[in-house]
Amino acid sequence: VVGKYEIPAGNDIITYGYGWGAGTWGSVPWGLGSSSPIELPQRDWWFDNFDNDLVMNIRNGAIYYWQRGAESDIDTSLATRAVLLSSLAGAESVPQSAMQILVSQNDKHLLAFGAVPYGSTSTADFDPLLIRWASQDAPEFWTPGTVIVPSTGNLSSAGFIRVSRGSAIVRALPTRQTTLVWTNSHLYSLQYTGTTEVFNLQEMADNISIMGPRAVASANNITYWMGTDKFYAFAGTVETLPCTLRNHVFNNINYNQKLQVISGTNESFHEIWWFYCTEDSEQIDSY
Repeated sequence: VVGKYEIPAGNDIITYGYGWGAGTWGSVPWGLGSSSPIELPQRDWWFDNFDNDLVMNIRNGAIYYWQRGAESDIDTSLATRAVLLSSLAGAESVPQSAMQILVSQNDKHLLAFGAVPYGSTSTADFDPLLIRWASQDAPEFWTPGTVIVPSTGNLSSAGFIRVSRGSAIVRALPTRQTTLVWTNSHLYSLQYTGTTEVFNLQEMADNISIMGPRAVASANNITYWMGTDKFYAFAGTVETLPCTLRNHVFNNINYNQKLQVISGTNESFHEIWWFYCTEDSEQIDSY
């Protein structure tokens, strides 16, 4: 029996390549690898609910949609398969790739953080600082302007906005009152306005860092995250957390595997946890 994945599984950790295609053409003699590696990122997925359905994407990859079946028999209603969002009836201008997707639950907009711009069908045009959103209650329709959305019969509220500072969006996280957006150097607040602008972006902090997209957790309306050399908390303003283990952690962490860092909460004991790889490990071995 030969099995074949419809979607390649991807890498479980970050790896680095020096071989064919790692450098510019002709930069080294024939048969030699590049002197500087390219990063082959680990495969990450993002999931969120859209009513009873599910939206998901591969980080920096395609967006998919899973629709729960209408049958009352649970085995039948769950026996559907996810498809490309762009293949849904009435789909327009769906981003060819996105860093992360999430649903603004209160107003039912599907957002893409880091995306191929509107009007482009090439992943080569991917903009890591661009935020795009689909029309309200129509995750398949991404065309902005005064056009009618077939599935809702309303004017499109799709649109886009670009983060002004940083080199890439690292993570977006919905909180009780806003959606927080981290770049590698700044923190922003994205809020639904209900006006023709739809969403408003406000800078909350500069000169910050974040270890990776999953190094964030929220508890009691406070958001915590691991930076590249310290820990942070946000409850309206950004504060640096005092940490007696700071040197112990950051002097012995594998920065090449920073995307593996993952955070979580243990609310029974009022704790925030971070799991990470120590300097000599390529798999998580410490917390």
